[in-house]
Amino acid sequence: MSDLPLNSAVLDTFPELWTHITLWTVAGVGTVYLCAGIWACCVISKPLTLYLWVPLLSAFIGALLGFASGGLSALLIAAIYVSIPYSIGIDVAAGLGIGQAAVITYFHLGRFSGTSLK
Repeated sequence: MSDLPLNSAVLDTFPELWTHITLWTVAGVGTVYLCAGIWACCVISKPLTLYLWVPLLSAFIGALLGFASGGLSALLIAAIYVSIPYSIGIDVAAGLGIGQAAVITYFHLGRFSGTSLK
């Protein structure tokens, strides 16, 4: 048994909701952009110095884009959940953040498919 109270995994205040949803969104978008940077380095195959800073720079840019896009929508989601009053768990906040990250990366990276280069 845990010493934590039963409601310790429940997010019910606005800052808690916004922080959890935003951090999951930023982490998700940053991870996808890191993978895209690694893939770009493998495709380009330029000097060895590119293999370090290109993925890190793309992950940083992805995290900024995730914060800009996901922070605003997390603000709206948190405001709605606080106004109804309804508490969600950390797992639901993680799911909302990862879902936002999937939508953001789909719209940002989805237009760069191989068929659009023809």
